[in-house]
Amino acid sequence: QAARPVHHPSYGQKQRVCIAGVLAMERVLLLLDEPMAGLDADMQVELLNVLDTLAASGITIVLSTHDVDFAYRWADAIHLLAAGRCTASFRAVDLPGEAGALSGAGQPLPTVIELHRTLVARGVVAPHPAPRSIDALQSLLAPKERH
Repeated sequence: QAARPVHHPSYGQKQRVCIAGVLAMERVLLLLDEPMAGLDADMQVELLNVLDTLAASGITIVLSTHDVDFAYRWADAIHLLAAGRCTASFRAVDLPGEAGALSGAGQPLPTVIELHRTLVARGVVAPHPAPRSIDALQSLLAPKERH
C-alpha cells in the first residue's frame, strides 16, 4: 500500500477513519450501516476485532446488515425488518429456531446452522447448542485431546 497516494484511501481505510472520528467524540453509541460491505476478508477480520474491542469497552453498537452469517456470529440481539417494519426480535442465540421469521424477511438461515443441522442429522455432532461461527463448528469436530 506504500505506492498508494494518501489522498486515495481504500474503502476500508475510509471506514476506519470514520469510526476513529466518531470515537474521538467519545460517544457511547455507534450506529453502523452494512459495516462489512465492500471489505475483503482480512479487513472484515480487522473490523470484527475493532467492534469486539469497542463493545468490550462499553460502547453500544447498533448495526444494520443483510449478512445473516455476520449478524448471527456477532450480535447479541437481532431485529428483523421487512417492508420498513420490525417483524421479529430475538436473542441471537435463539436464531436457529427462527427460520420462519428469517424467511419472512427474505433471509436464509446462517450457513453455520445449515452445516450444523446436516452434521446432527448424520450423527456427527450433538444437536445443542448450535455453534455461532464456522470456527466454533470446527472445534466441535476437532478430536479431543487426552490427558
